[in-house]
Amino acid sequence: MKNCIANCKLQILNFKFSICILQLIVFLGLPSQAQAVWKELTPKQFLEAMEYGQKEKDKAMVDFAREWTVNLGEQVGWATLYTPFHSLAYKARKAAVEHRELTEKEIKKALGDGETLTFSATILCDALYYTRQRPSTLHQGEKVVASSYEFLPDVCENSNFFPESPAYMASCVYRFPHKDLSLEAPITLVIITPTGEERLFPFDLSGIR
Repeated sequence: MKNCIANCKLQILNFKFSICILQLIVFLGLPSQAQAVWKELTPKQFLEAMEYGQKEKDKAMVDFAREWTVNLGEQVGWATLYTPFHSLAYKARKAAVEHRELTEKEIKKALGDGETLTFSATILCDALYYTRQRPSTLHQGEKVVASSYEFLPDVCENSNFFPESPAYMASCVYRFPHKDLSLEAPITLVIITPTGEERLFPFDLSGIR
């Protein structure tokens, strides 16, 4: 009898959680169909992102974010694209690790404005100071889009190879408007390193959630 009551209570809790999620989806105005899988999430994709974050919470971050990351090598650098799916999954993972519920504010922030592409990048180099150069860019065919926002550290950190080369690493963030780009075709992120060199990260958007 006690087991039956416990099972009933669990079913009620699961039902209430599903209702809350559906209410949140309606409140946020999520589209019933998305133009691109990772630009605007459908209710189904929204729940899939939440589930991915919660179920894979024990994965190492490098494995968790592998779908959205281009790695040029441990001595060169890597870049990660934060799509709405990836951002929501990441926040769901963080909340699960901290044994708490994901807040409405966190969900809204994860879904973003739908107008920009956000990348984080770690660049390995031998320069202690980051010399500001021309903006980083996104390339797609003949189209070139300059970054609308960049966070670049003034001073680079010691890398895992310090004092050997590459001795330093820079953790950066970039945002790009995507109104002139196809969100279902390959793009190349071109980052300017602390020493002014170009570093290319190719992303195939068609294969990214």
